[in-house]
Amino acid sequence: MKNKIEIKSILRNTIKNIETTLDLEEAKQIVIREVKLHDIKEMDKRKMILDVYRQTTTLGLTKYLWNALLKFEGDAVIKTSLRGGNIK
Repeated sequence: MKNKIEIKSILRNTIKNIETTLDLEEAKQIVIREVKLHDIKEMDKRKMILDVYRQTTTLGLTKYLWNALLKFEGDAVIKTSLRGGNIK
C-alpha cells in the first residue's frame, strides 16, 4: 500500500511540473527523471517510462499521467474497501 501512496504523490508533483512546458520532449524528460528518481516497483517504473515515450503530444502525456494517477488512486480505494476500511 505504501508504494501506491508514494506513486500518487510523485504523479501529482510531476503533473504540476509539466503544466508550464509546451515542449513535449522537455515534458517527457521531466516525467522520466521523476520516475527514475523515486522508489517505485521496477515493473511499474519500466511500464511508465515506456508509456511516456509512446506519447506524441503534450496533451496525450498529461492525459496519460492523470489516468495513471486515477489508476493508482482507484487501486488504493478498492484494496481499502476489500479490507473493510472506510472509503472517504
